[in-house]
Amino acid sequence: MRSFGDEQERITVTPRVGEPGPTKPYTTGIKNVLVERDYYTLIDEHGVEHFVVEEAFSQLESAAAEALRVLVNDSTALSDDQRAAWSEFMAFQVSRGRQFREMWARATDDIGKAMLQITAANAPDAYFERISAEAVACGEEPLPPITPELRTWMSTPENYTVRPSQEHTIEMSMVAVEELTAIFFQMSWKLIRFAKPCLISCDHPVSYWREPSERQPMMGIGPLTAREVRIPLSPSLALVLTHPPGIDEVEDATYEARDVTVARCLNRDLLAWPASKQWLTRPDVARHPLPVCAREWAAEWPRPWLRAGRYR
Repeated sequence: MRSFGDEQERITVTPRVGEPGPTKPYTTGIKNVLVERDYYTLIDEHGVEHFVVEEAFSQLESAAAEALRVLVNDSTALSDDQRAAWSEFMAFQVSRGRQFREMWARATDDIGKAMLQITAANAPDAYFERISAEAVACGEEPLPPITPELRTWMSTPENYTVRPSQEHTIEMSMVAVEELTAIFFQMSWKLIRFAKPCLISCDHPVSYWREPSERQPMMGIGPLTAREVRIPLSPSLALVLTHPPGIDEVEDATYEARDVTVARCLNRDLLAWPASKQWLTRPDVARHPLPVCAREWAAEWPRPWLRAGRYR
């Protein structure tokens, strides 16, 4: 966020309509943005708070900050360790935010309710007695006696909500990080530079893109099915990852200030990315009108690095 702040390290935040919190754009210091108390805090059985996740992230972010400095200033001088550090940082950006937690909470609730309904309808009384005994052996409270009324209550999902624990949520957010890191590391890296600041960022800066298709609503998208993986690095620099892999390649393309088409498309797609809840801009960033038609967007987006025949 510091790269998107002005000289006083201020940044302008624009919330998505309908999200909780402020409803209008506001400008504040970068240390006040995307901060939530105890977001990664773990509490053990004795009530003691542990910050091991935050400590691990601080090490990751230190390495990523060095890689970002090289990308911004030197472009092609990334070492393998720096490329790996930025790949890992991007992987965690995919799964550490609110969008993943909301998705995991919905999945936990849906799966948990389905399992409870099946259990209530089919499990014998002895099953519940055994589960209750195991809970007591672990020092927990016993389950209430199973009755026809309780079975009916469990079979009605509107009666309750199944929530994942903080520990389970954090654990699941890290499951795919290693695989995502390897995918990002092996893709071809393209730096897109602009003569003037014109790009925005958001709370979920890693986004995927592919050509619009009639089948798209029925198809998922991820780093392997996307044509491009994008992340803005500063108001005048974006990193675009493409297939096929090119491990030793970081290409650098510079656009004149008058050519705003690429910036328009990058900004538009980030605005449309459903995971983003807040958009971040430098207070004095240049603003460009956005196209209004999806087909127009696809036609406008020039890709000079997609050489003829290479991606067919």
